[in-house]
Amino acid sequence: MNDAQVNSIQKDLSHIFKETNDFLSLKNKKIFITGASGYIGKWLLFSFAYLNNIKGYNIDVIATSKNMLDCDIIKYLDTKDKFFFENIDVRNPFDIPSDVNYVLHLAGCPDRRLHASEPLGIISTNIDGTRNVLNAATRVESLEKVLVFSSGLVHGQQYIKENRIEYKPGDTLNFSSSYIDSKRVQENVCHIYSRQYQLPVSIVRPYSFIGPLQQLNRPWAINNFVKNALSNKNIKVLGNPNTLKSYIYPTDMINHILTYLISDNLDTPLELGAPYSIRLKEIAEIIRDNVKSPISIEYFDAEAKSVKQDFICDVLNNKNDIQFKDAICRTLDWYRLN
Repeated sequence: MNDAQVNSIQKDLSHIFKETNDFLSLKNKKIFITGASGYIGKWLLFSFAYLNNIKGYNIDVIATSKNMLDCDIIKYLDTKDKFFFENIDVRNPFDIPSDVNYVLHLAGCPDRRLHASEPLGIISTNIDGTRNVLNAATRVESLEKVLVFSSGLVHGQQYIKENRIEYKPGDTLNFSSSYIDSKRVQENVCHIYSRQYQLPVSIVRPYSFIGPLQQLNRPWAINNFVKNALSNKNIKVLGNPNTLKSYIYPTDMINHILTYLISDNLDTPLELGAPYSIRLKEIAEIIRDNVKSPISIEYFDAEAKSVKQDFICDVLNNKNDIQFKDAICRTLDWYRLN
C-alpha cells in the first residue's frame, strides 16, 4: 500500500461521512475490536480515523488481533494518539477495559486453506474466542453493545437445478465444516449470553466483498480474476461459469455496520450482503472489459449441470449504493495505484 492508495480510501470514506451526521452518537465513545487486522477490521480503523480527523469525533479505539502489531496499515493511520494497538489471541482469556462502550468481535479466518490445515484452531477461535470475548464483556461497566461477526455461510448452500432453487445443508464430514459449523455454534453462544446474562449482543453475517484492501492471493474466484487481469494474464474460471455470486463494496459494508452498531436492534442479525447475484462468467467479462490489455477468459467446467449460488437472503437489512460494475472499476483503479 502507498500514500496514493490511502488517499483513494479517504475519498471513498468521504462519500459516507462528509455530508452526514448519522453517526454522531459515536462521538467520544471507546471501541474495542478483535480481529482488527483483517479486511473488515482495516476498513473500520480507516473509518474511525476519518471520523476523528475530519469530523472531530474523538473516538478511542483499542485494535487487537493475534498479530496486530505487525499489521501493514498501522503506519498509514493518522491516529492522533486515539488508537491503541495490542496483540491478543482470543483463544486465551483476556480483559476489556471497563470504560469501553462498543465491542466488535471480528476474530476469525474465512480462508478455506486454513480450514483444512488448522481446523481445530478455527473451531477454537470461533467458539472459545467468542466465549472469552463475551465473558470479558460481562465485566465492562459502560458497555452499550457487542457485535459478533459470524458468516453468511451459516445459512447453508443454494443450488439451481432445472430452474429450481434447492437448499443443501452443510456436510459435517469435511474440513470446511470446521468454520461453518463453529460459526453456527458461535451464534448460539451469543444467544445464550444475551438471554442468561442480559448482554447486549448482536450478530453480523458478512457475505462477500470486493474492493480496496482485498488480499488478491486469497483462494476466491474474484480475487484470482482481478489478480490475473492486473498482471495481463488470462482469467481462468475453474468452477461452473454459471455459479451465482453476490458482492458489496466496502463503503456500503461500513455504512451498514456502523448504522447497525448504533441502532437499538439486538435481536435481528445484520445480513451483510447484496440482494442480487451475478454469474461467474459475467464477473470475469466485466473485469476483462475494464483492463487495457487484451486478455481472454478460459473456462474449465463449462458443462456442469447444477449451479451453486451464494445464499440470497429473503430479507436484507440494507440498501447498497455502489453497484457491482462500479465496484469492479473502483477496485481495479485502486490496485493500479500501487
